[in-house]
Amino acid sequence: MDFPIPSRDDPVYGEVVEGRIYESPGGGFQFGISRNSKHIDVAVDFLLFLASQKGNEKLNGIIGWIPAIVGTELDPLLQAFEPHLEGIYGNANFTLGGNTAVTWAQQYSLYQVNQKSFDDFAQEYTEYYIRTGLEDFLEQQRDWRRGIQRNEQYLAGIRGRAILADQAVAAARTPEEKAAAELEAESAWVRYRAITASRQIWGELNHARQLDLVQRDKLPEGFVGPYEYSSNVLAKIRQRLRAEGSK
Repeated sequence: MDFPIPSRDDPVYGEVVEGRIYESPGGGFQFGISRNSKHIDVAVDFLLFLASQKGNEKLNGIIGWIPAIVGTELDPLLQAFEPHLEGIYGNANFTLGGNTAVTWAQQYSLYQVNQKSFDDFAQEYTEYYIRTGLEDFLEQQRDWRRGIQRNEQYLAGIRGRAILADQAVAAARTPEEKAAAELEAESAWVRYRAITASRQIWGELNHARQLDLVQRDKLPEGFVGPYEYSSNVLAKIRQRLRAEGSK
């Protein structure tokens, strides 16, 4: 979708225009296969169908979605919303809340009204961020822990449904009822484990990793920082560019 933004040759804003923003495309939803699926081959075939060009076109035509598969034709209704695949990345929001956010707003406001040059703005905020940013980061991490109790309340309901499903298996009177109840119980426990992992375990692991990186005197060997790409990713990009250039 084209929005009117100044170009480099704009007499007023040209000096501060970096270029067209890259609209990062990504899938709107993800699919997976339960490890307890009784028809894994059929499920894999269906996922391969959805991941194909024709399958993605048919799905997008039904739900009105932008394609996520390279080479897929866009529905005419959505052509005005086709994302730009060339351009630059937008800046990351690196404020940590607290005083870092307040200081950024204050310094940036002065820069916007020409009371402070960009170089002074960048230097002063960088010095402040390095000096006090760790405190706000640690406070942010403590705030994250305060939400765990709400997750526990939600998970208690999911766990209760799974326990009731187990009781329904024990109370089943016929083989058919028991088979249906066992399937429901199995599905309920799968949901409980999946939600526990996404809401609690992975968040806690990421939390622990961030604290570990902050407290290290030096980063681990081979660590890939922000705005950097690993060597294997760079190799793939070069290979793709060569392939596109040879067409």
